[in-house]
Amino acid sequence: MQDLIDRLSENYPQLSPQLRLAAKHVLDQPEDVALKSMRSVAADAGVAPST
Repeated sequence: MQDLIDRLSENYPQLSPQLRLAAKHVLDQPEDVALKSMRSVAADAGVAPST
């Protein structure tokens, strides 16, 4: 999980606005990614599941 957090942090400035929303949610709530479905995580982040 730490690798994902590190990669998101490093690449955050280059992400599209929608991906930034998703990445911010993952960075702020990493336990959600481990415990919730991707549809639920996407809904919580305010992005489409395909993001």
